[in-house]
Amino acid sequence: MSEGGFIVLRRLLVPIIVVVGLFTPTVAQAAPPYEHMHYSGTDSFTDTLCGLAITGTVEFSGVTTVRTVKGSDGQAFLAHNNYETVETITYAATGNKIVFTANGVFHEQRASHVSGTVWSFDFLDAGTFTITDLDGNRLLRDRGVIKIRQLFDTLGDSQPGGILISEELLALHGPHADESTFCNVVLDQLT
Repeated sequence: MSEGGFIVLRRLLVPIIVVVGLFTPTVAQAAPPYEHMHYSGTDSFTDTLCGLAITGTVEFSGVTTVRTVKGSDGQAFLAHNNYETVETITYAATGNKIVFTANGVFHEQRASHVSGTVWSFDFLDAGTFTITDLDGNRLLRDRGVIKIRQLFDTLGDSQPGGILISEELLALHGPHADESTFCNVVLDQLT
């Protein structure tokens, strides 16, 4: 996926994925669930998209499971999240709108202890991301798998979450629009 599409996908995931702590010195194995829940909600935001100041609303739902990693002394966690989102983007200067939908799975897979409270973990995000106009006409579809490695400080507080230190794209599979194509679709509909 292009940087533009990747940024949009990440923004879609923020309201629904609680970035949870991390993993063990070897390939991670999870214990019984720390937390399992169905969730749904709405949110609104302002942002910049392809150079435009936009506002948006998002509706999201899904099921998430968080597990404590065996051998981590309760300092590392793995998440698995099936999610759906519908995001309506508005460009205030014209009042024009587009809709982003996403349906996918976020799965933390591998982890290793780096030092102290710092852990490295690999996750994948697989699914479909679609841009439509308000009539439901498909303008762009992006689908496949993104694999990312993140370095996190878990803060040593025995709670999911922490501070992101760095991030590395490991793999990108499936048809993904480049930034130019993505922004051309967005700008054509909003301006």
